[in-house]
Amino acid sequence: MANTAIILINYKNPKITLECVESLIRLQSSDYTIYVVDNAADENTKGEFERSILFQYIKYIPSKDNLGFAGGNNIAIQRALDDGCDYIMLLNNTVVDSSFLDEMKRYCNSKTVVVPKIYYFDEPSVLWYAGGIINWISGDTHHTGAGKVDDGSYDKVEKVEFASGCCILMNKNVIEKVGMLDESYFMYYEDTDFCARLKETIDIVYVPTAKIWHKVGASSSGEYSKFTAYYMAKNRLKFISKYSHNNLQRAYLRTIASGIKGYILNRNSKVSIKALKDFIKEQRT
Repeated sequence: MANTAIILINYKNPKITLECVESLIRLQSSDYTIYVVDNAADENTKGEFERSILFQYIKYIPSKDNLGFAGGNNIAIQRALDDGCDYIMLLNNTVVDSSFLDEMKRYCNSKTVVVPKIYYFDEPSVLWYAGGIINWISGDTHHTGAGKVDDGSYDKVEKVEFASGCCILMNKNVIEKVGMLDESYFMYYEDTDFCARLKETIDIVYVPTAKIWHKVGASSSGEYSKFTAYYMAKNRLKFISKYSHNNLQRAYLRTIASGIKGYILNRNSKVSIKALKDFIKEQRT
């Protein structure tokens, strides 16, 4: 069995997923297996995968329900562990450099998880992620270098606080120690929650020589669609309630301000108000 499981989640977009597979089969490393979880699989998506010449390179896992990012990944993580994989990678809507897996595995062990340098796919020299931090008052996450042209300023291997779910490589022992993704988030903040559980015992290491290009928002109708804005706002409150409860009132105010600004400027962040209401309702039940 391959040493590394690379897990992709598909939701109604086999083309994007297969483009990722196409880049993965060019990896310099050969010791890996690609698992594709097809959320809300139907005959159309299943047929599109099966008709592709790339189907032979994947382990296809259909799910009749949409389990979200966390639930879909957890199915494949368990399958990979059962198959005997020693390393697990979560990878989302990207194309990759042919050496990125080897570069990441150089730093990955039972006491570290590893993240790459991530660029925007549509702007290949512009950074999307070069490390990250968590604001424990508001719950916001910040991507270091986001929106900047890569000029070499973010080329240092270093420990970081936040690993984006876009790409994370971990040893199986990490999962055995801290558990899988929290499926109650459904979409967004499951990676932040995972990082919070790593915080005391596992280092997150940013490796800039490992490079990928992210098709941002490909699974959610854009980088900041209403869907994204709603789940980001709601799950940010859930995260603060769980890990920094004393700051929850301030997180409420941040969410209200975002919603009001959204109404004034007619932006998608106006759904933050609904997210706040739904979060409070769920807390009372």
